[in-house]
Amino acid sequence: MKAPLPQNEAARLAALHQLAVLDTAPEVAYDGITRLAAHICQAPVALISLVDEDRQWFKARTGLETRETPRDVAFCAHAILQNDLFIVPDALADERFKDNPLVTSHPRIRFYAGAPLINADGHTLGTLCINDTVPRELSAEQQEALRTLARLTVTQLELRRASVALARANEELDREVAERVRAERERAELLEREQAARAAAEAANRAKDEFLATVSHELRTPLTSMMGWVELLQLGMLDDKGRAHALEVIANSAQAQAQLIADLLDISRIVSGRLRLDVRAVELASIIEVALDVVRPAAEAKAIQLHAEFGAETGEVSGDPTRLQQVIWNLLSNAVKFTPDGGRVTVQLARVNGQIEINVTDNGAGIAPDFLPHVFERFRQGDSTTTRQHSGLGLGLAIARHLVELHGGTVTAESAGLGHGATFRLRLPVLCARAKAADAAHIKQTNAPASFADA
Repeated sequence: MKAPLPQNEAARLAALHQLAVLDTAPEVAYDGITRLAAHICQAPVALISLVDEDRQWFKARTGLETRETPRDVAFCAHAILQNDLFIVPDALADERFKDNPLVTSHPRIRFYAGAPLINADGHTLGTLCINDTVPRELSAEQQEALRTLARLTVTQLELRRASVALARANEELDREVAERVRAERERAELLEREQAARAAAEAANRAKDEFLATVSHELRTPLTSMMGWVELLQLGMLDDKGRAHALEVIANSAQAQAQLIADLLDISRIVSGRLRLDVRAVELASIIEVALDVVRPAAEAKAIQLHAEFGAETGEVSGDPTRLQQVIWNLLSNAVKFTPDGGRVTVQLARVNGQIEINVTDNGAGIAPDFLPHVFERFRQGDSTTTRQHSGLGLGLAIARHLVELHGGTVTAESAGLGHGATFRLRLPVLCARAKAADAAHIKQTNAPASFADA
């Protein structure tokens, strides 16, 4: 039986083609995933199947020579309609598949289990699947392992998209550097300006090179950890407790890669001008409380005191609650990261001169005076070596500044120097009564049922 098309088929296919992965050569990372899936599930065949308009194409395959099959007969065409595992215990006993040529002839599939590969936008690109020539079932542990490996596969696919975004950001930076050098050369009579511009261009180039080295290091580190545990699992050197720990490490490493990729994609949207806000009336106190809850475990691990001071009747702002929470979380997580054990981080919310002001203050490492003017710049870090004490790409503050400016606000940094802590001051305009009424009308209209004319 031919599977119906997903409701979001056009968007799903667009997301798949954006990855630029179809018909590419085999890669070690993906091959390792299918080998591990086959080993854990004790199955002769494991595949990473990507479903396009008229076929399923295998990015990685273990136990099967075929590179692709028609979509009309693909089990995976049914699996991409699901949000969780799609399992066929016995294909000959299933009305949908008993006459399928993949069942009645080579490779004679009797058992199938596929975990959907769902990206961050909710589009199912394909599956990580296994099949066997005899009817069978999967244990709960095997099912959870298949889900975890599917999430790891999605992370690898998103990494490819992030690499494309990084290349575009690199091209934009190269254009910025070239334009700066060209403009200064036109002022040949002002030798001092020309020399300063050249120095700035060289610094930007160094920052770019250092950033690319940092990206390579930060993306490779969790991947190296994952592949190490994958190898131990493949060699069968772990007991049940060790396998559970290995899967936990793989999941945590995949999550770390996902956060790095999210930052890279945000920078790509900023550079291309495609970052959009979902604006509404926002009460900042609740946003700050959520951000505090997120960073609290990291603070408690270092015995850092988190202190909040909320002024009375600060009012609301007009903004995107998700993006504002991202800004505040970034400032708080940076404060916790650079504050030593037993330190203190304070967040203050007050209304000052017709604006709402948020101050995040710590008694941590502080900021060097020569770096303070550059703290919000892209591709700039106080310590950009790959052996630095704190991990990360150094993109968070650049993203935060851009988001604040999109909200019509400002964010500044203050520090008395290294070892003297820092204060990040965020100012946003108060939502006036007229704007609040307009926001309420917009939200009411947005939440209203669609009429037939809207369809």
